[in-house]
Amino acid sequence: MVIFGLLAGRIRRRFSFSQAIIGSLVAGGVLIVGFALCPWYPLSVVLWAACVGVGIFFNINTTSLRQRITPPDMLGRIMSIASVLAWSAIPLGTLAGGALVSAGVDVGALYLWIGVVVTIVPLLFALGPLGHAERYLPTAHPVEPTPQAATAQ
Repeated sequence: MVIFGLLAGRIRRRFSFSQAIIGSLVAGGVLIVGFALCPWYPLSVVLWAACVGVGIFFNINTTSLRQRITPPDMLGRIMSIASVLAWSAIPLGTLAGGALVSAGVDVGALYLWIGVVVTIVPLLFALGPLGHAERYLPTAHPVEPTPQAATAQ
């Protein structure tokens, strides 16, 4: 898990933001499918750790993308609303999953379907703005003249 976090910058430099973000979501979905189908506990632990590592890689890259495309005076608001939306989904998913398992849905089958959905949905996002995130990156950040530089001219 830590390896993905430590190598996120190096890996991302080889791919565009879109490829890194969508690819990490698809990889996470595939790992969840593998986890759901895996009959061996040691391999399940490795698959789950890899899935969490891919999630860390995803978080680092989405945060970096937001930082690159958001004006500095708006960054705090954008980051906080992104966190609220992301963290709000966790209890909703937990309630839905708990209700399905309580209703008799097999836990392995539920993970399998979650993995399939998590694999397919990012591919649909690739057709929209997230698939072309580089279009929204500023070409260069304008440098504000400092008061000393303005008076020196």
